[in-house]
Amino acid sequence: MVTSGSSLAALSARACGVGVRGAAARALEWGRVGASELARALARESNYLVITDLADALAAVGEKRSLPRLRQIARSHRSSLARTYAILAIGKIQGKEAIPFLLGRRKAERSPRVQAALAQVLFQLGLKGALPDLLRRLSSRDYIVRCFIARGLADTRPIRQRATILAALRRSLEVETTVAGRDSLERAVEDLS
Repeated sequence: MVTSGSSLAALSARACGVGVRGAAARALEWGRVGASELARALARESNYLVITDLADALAAVGEKRSLPRLRQIARSHRSSLARTYAILAIGKIQGKEAIPFLLGRRKAERSPRVQAALAQVLFQLGLKGALPDLLRRLSSRDYIVRCFIARGLADTRPIRQRATILAALRRSLEVETTVAGRDSLERAVEDLS
């Protein structure tokens, strides 16, 4: 069955099942259609899993009209995962213009996972002095934070300060106790070497 972008957005906004709404959001992104429909769906959505898919899709299509809702989610959604995806989307959509908002969130945010996303986005946007904060998070008690930072550094593939980053990743690898953490750190070292 072929479905138009607007009927997929309607499905996303009204369907009962989280999986169906998430699949609709992904389908809209893949088809690169209906950015305004995605933004409208985000405005009505409260489920954190669907919000993550919508934020990801909106970032992929660069939908600036979604920024007010994404900022609201980043500030106050009860799910740290939804806040994380909102932060990532804001950074991707707005670029360097997002730095003042992200710095404000960095001061207010309490979740280590969201703080890690903020550090990663600020580094990717080239904020001077962002790297030490990012590398400090490689010693977080939360292995998910350590994995996120390692993968983010590998994905970013920074040219400047590569030696500093590799040294920090290797130090972290020496003391990492989790399988997931070791895997993320090893991949990051391999990708950046």
